[in-house]
Amino acid sequence: MNASVRSSQRLLLLVIASVFVLKAIVTLWILVGQNDPCAPDCTYRIGWADNYQLIAHNISSGNGYRFTAQTAPTTLREPGYPLLLAGLSAVFGNALWIVVLANLVMSSISALLISLLARQIFTDRLVPLVAPILFMLHPGEIVAELRSGIEVPFTLLLLCFFVLWRRALVSEKPTAYFLSGLALGLACIVRSAVLLFPLFLLLYQMVRTRGQAALLFRRIGGVALMTLAVGLILTPWTVRNSSLAHAFIPTASVQGLSMQVGLYQCTHGGPGQDFMQMELAASEVRKQQALAAGYRFEGDYYLYFYDPKDEVRFNTLLKQQVVDTYKQSPALLLKCASENVVNFWFRGKTTFATIGATLVQVPWLVLALLGLVMGFRRSERAMLVSILLFVVYLVAVCAPIHAEARYSVPLIPFLAILAAIPICRLIEYLREPVRRHAARWTSLLMTILRRYGLVRVT
Repeated sequence: MNASVRSSQRLLLLVIASVFVLKAIVTLWILVGQNDPCAPDCTYRIGWADNYQLIAHNISSGNGYRFTAQTAPTTLREPGYPLLLAGLSAVFGNALWIVVLANLVMSSISALLISLLARQIFTDRLVPLVAPILFMLHPGEIVAELRSGIEVPFTLLLLCFFVLWRRALVSEKPTAYFLSGLALGLACIVRSAVLLFPLFLLLYQMVRTRGQAALLFRRIGGVALMTLAVGLILTPWTVRNSSLAHAFIPTASVQGLSMQVGLYQCTHGGPGQDFMQMELAASEVRKQQALAAGYRFEGDYYLYFYDPKDEVRFNTLLKQQVVDTYKQSPALLLKCASENVVNFWFRGKTTFATIGATLVQVPWLVLALLGLVMGFRRSERAMLVSILLFVVYLVAVCAPIHAEARYSVPLIPFLAILAAIPICRLIEYLREPVRRHAARWTSLLMTILRRYGLVRVT
């Protein structure tokens, strides 16, 4: 590496370390003395979220992978994040500040990976420095760091995957494809929404390799190896679920619940209706339906069943009801999917949160689109298209099910890289007149000094 690259990397490390220390001081001050500032069923605010900590507590207590000691082992949540929480709890104790500190560490590592990707994809000198700063200071990322949710570790694993995928694109080596699949598999056991993404990559590889049979065969084989690695990571969890519930569940059984919430919000939304209010109303509908069907369970929003087969049956029933509704009314599916595309970027739990998300996301997306236009010609095309495919894929996965602004948090790193391009171009544009004026005034000053004999001409 040349001296300028080393200097910029040292500056980046200094900036990341400074932001980490500042965030740690502020967040730990906010959380001091608050082991549980949020109710157990809260969803996207500071504190424990989505009941992952309940599973983690039972794991560390020796009760197995379940929500409560009395209810059955669950398939409702992917195992990656609860296992991480259980590990942190076993070593450091069950305190929220430990989780927040771990989030800050993972975000800092993500910032380094963002810089690496930016340097590999784009030729702009300042983008690898500006993009990580934009990422670390994004309000959505800051909120994600303050809660025990999957967004921060999921984002880190996605970045690991794309770093390894870029290596596979460049080297075309089977080992590189396999390693990228391992990273994607780890991301899947944290959030299973990425499970089908290899299909998109396979189609892209086929399109970009048309007319080259040997290379096409090698790239198809590479994606197959990547998919095999994903399957190896998911195998223990899938086998466990099959033996537990006698059903093929490679990810989690929460999809039925998510689809029911999404349909309810789509059909019952209106002026003055917050997402939080509609989620609670949808949960009451679920609860009454489960009671009427004779299921035995605990809980209100999330239902904790006494039989794992009942959990799977009920969530499958919810899913089938939504599918049947959409089959009867394709226009309703189009309406809900269209709303979810907007919700994915802008919709918060409350009206205030929606306004805040909109004020943040609109300029962010505008900058990212400008960056895409300005940087496309001077980019590593295959890698940039892979990232754009992932953005489209993740939105498409959420559209027919359920979406809100927090689902877009894992995309912040990729949008940050694009948004950094117009910002860096503006910085370069403003620096040029400053350099010209500085040179002009320096020349004038030297002329005056020479005229009066204060500086000798050599």
